[in-house]
Order: sequence, then C-alpha cells, then structure tokens
Amino acid sequence: MVGTLVLIGLAIWLAPPAATGAGSKALTADGKPVAAAEVNAAQISALIEQRCLMCHNAQLAQKNVALHTPELVKQHAQSIYQQVSVLKLMPFNNATQITDAERAMFKQWFEAGAPTK
Repeated sequence: MVGTLVLIGLAIWLAPPAATGAGSKALTADGKPVAAAEVNAAQISALIEQRCLMCHNAQLAQKNVALHTPELVKQHAQSIYQQVSVLKLMPFNNATQITDAERAMFKQWFEAGAPTK
C-alpha cells in the first residue's frame, strides 16, 4: 500500500505541467496572443533558422532530415510538429533553448496547414 502511494506521488510530481493557460500561448512582440492565422511562413522560417538549422541543414542532415528549403520544411511538417510541439524532443536536449511560446507557434503553424510561402 505504501509503495503504491509512493508511486502515485512520484508520478504526480514528475508529470509535466498542464499546457493550458497563458504560459502555453505564443505571443507577438507587443505581448498579445498570436492567433493561428497570424503565424506565418516568415516567422516559422526564422524559428527554423534559429532553432533547427544547426543540425538539419544541407551539409548535416541529422536523422536524414534537412530543413534548409521551404519544400523540405513542408515535406517534414508532420515530423516537425510531432518532435517540436507534441513530444518536445527537438531540439535535442533543448540545445537551442526553444521556448514554450515558440513550440506553440510551431503547433499553430501546423494546425493552419503548415504554410511555407
């Protein structure tokens, strides 16, 4: 019985925080929430350049994923969404210090059809 309670307590303690509330919303430069339609290809392109291209470029395509052209970004949109927004595995060990707001922007971009132009 005590072991079960310890395991339940450990599971609650290790659970990630809920993704609801103001902390999970992407914000514009003036602090307003970004609507899905407002996340555009230029913003995502800048995020990919800043957060992804160090490992996913023409010369170094980690896991055979290169993201240096809009066509490649579109081709890998599902994987980007899963790895960045859902699983939160990329960037590996959060090497580029991606924020939760940026992850939310990737999610909104994908849900808006993953526009690249």
